[in-house]
Amino acid sequence: MDKLTDGLSEVFSNNGIFQHLWMLGISLLAGMVGHFERMEKVHYKSFNVMIFIFDLLTSGFVGLLSLYACLAMCTDIYMMAVIVGMSAHSGTKGISAILKLIAGRYKLSIQIQTKEEKK
Repeated sequence: MDKLTDGLSEVFSNNGIFQHLWMLGISLLAGMVGHFERMEKVHYKSFNVMIFIFDLLTSGFVGLLSLYACLAMCTDIYMMAVIVGMSAHSGTKGISAILKLIAGRYKLSIQIQTKEEKK
């Protein structure tokens, strides 16, 4: 129980809130870059607000997951920013990267199949 209260007090302290907002900002920026990169690759004719919002929400979620995984592993703040940005840029593929990171840390065996591997 002490670990839980220590973790919650750390998250909601002034430094913890700043850290979360900073990483969320990195996540949203990476999500925006990833969205426009995917739009360019697929050659969309018009801008779709719903797809843009979906990409931002996904990137924000993946970024926060990455942040918590990095905090659990006591990662350096600069490396944490890199991991959060890269996983948020990847969107849902970033979740697979987080799973691999956690599996490596805790010596777990997981299998993640991509669309190409399922065919």
